[in-house]
Formats: sequence, structure tokens, C-alpha cells
Amino acid sequence: MSGSEYFDVWHQLIEIKNLLMAVLVVTFFMFVAFAAMFYSFVKANRMLHVNIESRAFQAEAATLLDQGSYVKLKELASGREISSPGDPLAHYYLGIAHFRSNEYVESKKCFTRLIQLDPRYKKVAETYLAQIDEALRQVKPKLV
Repeated sequence: MSGSEYFDVWHQLIEIKNLLMAVLVVTFFMFVAFAAMFYSFVKANRMLHVNIESRAFQAEAATLLDQGSYVKLKELASGREISSPGDPLAHYYLGIAHFRSNEYVESKKCFTRLIQLDPRYKKVAETYLAQIDEALRQVKPKLV
């Protein structure tokens, strides 16, 4: 082989190396894109599942509240509080169930926690807290 043939082979090898590097870079970015899409899919699927569970809980809790089944509502909301500790609706319905059962101290704890979990519930929680304070003032003289 002459020097020019070695030179031609050398350039062809460099071109092949550059093509392989380009394929490797494209493959890497495709992998990253696929991983990002997969992560988004898993996250969206989980959020959908959580949303469905939350709506089912809310529907059942609202039904029990309308029926005046406060014992069952406390059981349902307590279970939800354990399975989803950050769910403000669990504390909301638990607070209402305790309030309607004249369990004002427990109700006050629930509504206080509700405000801590989600400040959007502050107005409704403060309404109940004011009613609880009034009910406790009325109960205290009877205890003495």
C-alpha cells in the first residue's frame, strides 16, 4: 500500500468514528427523552389514581355527613388520615364529625391541623373554630 492509500483509509476510519460518535450522542438523547416521558407518564398515572381515591373518599364522606352517620364518618376520615396524612379533606370531615358529635376538643385539633395543611381552608376552619370556642364557653359553666 502506498502512502496515499493509508491516508485514504485513515480518513475513512475517522469518518466512521465520527459517525459512531454521532449515533452514540443521538442514542443517549433518545434514552434521556424516553426516560423523561416514562417518568411523566408514571407521575401522571399516580396523580390520576390519587385524584380518583380522593374523589371517592369525598363522595362517601359527604354522603355519611348528609345521613348524620358521624361515627362512620369518623372511622372513614380517620382511615383516610392514616392512609393519606397530608389530605386536608380527611381533617375537614373528621373535624365536622367531631363537631356534630359535640366532641369539641377533638374537632378543634382537626380544624387547627387543617389550616396547617392547607391555608385555603382557613376561612371555613376559622368559622368552625369560632363555633367550637362558643360551644366550649357554654359547656364550661355547666361543668362547674
